[in-house]
Amino acid sequence: MLNKALRTLLTTRIALPLLWVVLSQGCSWQRETPQGFRDLPFKLTYDTTVDLLTVNDEPIERQEMILFAQINRPEVLRHFHGTDGTDPGAEFWDQSFEGVSPRADLLNRTLRTCVEVKVRLLLAREFGIRGEVNFENVERRWQVENLRRQEAVERGDELFGPVEYTLQKYVENDLRSLDIALMQRLEEKALLDKADSIWDHQPAESRLERMRRLYRAYLKGEVEKSIVRVNQENILSLDLVSGEPAL
Repeated sequence: MLNKALRTLLTTRIALPLLWVVLSQGCSWQRETPQGFRDLPFKLTYDTTVDLLTVNDEPIERQEMILFAQINRPEVLRHFHGTDGTDPGAEFWDQSFEGVSPRADLLNRTLRTCVEVKVRLLLAREFGIRGEVNFENVERRWQVENLRRQEAVERGDELFGPVEYTLQKYVENDLRSLDIALMQRLEEKALLDKADSIWDHQPAESRLERMRRLYRAYLKGEVEKSIVRVNQENILSLDLVSGEPAL
């Protein structure tokens, strides 16, 4: 009986400290969050039932994510390579620069852009500026615009800009127009004033500058409170550098 009690005491005195060490180290057996998913301005919920990710229940499609990766790619090259023109090669993207790889940075920037753009499109739908917010609708409008421009050239009409837009250039121009429409609608509804702060006031700030500042602050708040669900495995299977699924 005495030996049994002694064994129980020794086991308890050894096991409890060991358990405390494991717990205090944050459960080291848990999988570490990949670099590309860290330090985002919105909370991620991991969900294997979605394809890639959803923003307030609206899906981000693969073509959409690849497009925004292409838009962010030059900035990543400038940041890590000093130029956005020449391709530094495949090995460059997985090198570690102070603990961060260009591939992970590209993913991080792409996730930010996907969420920010979808939030703007959802606001446009809420305020009656746009109808559909899916990427198929964007591609359809791009094709219609290029057809309109081609027909204008054939009629001999004066045309500003290129005869045909690339999808990337069309989306960039379209988002600029969308921002102007959203700023105006938000100001009409006095929603921009809610994003104002005396700490952000600028001396001799023009009305347009104030609108842009408040618009950025309003969008920042909408992005931060958005509900973002991601399928981490599927996203990591995309090679955003080349724009093709990783084999």
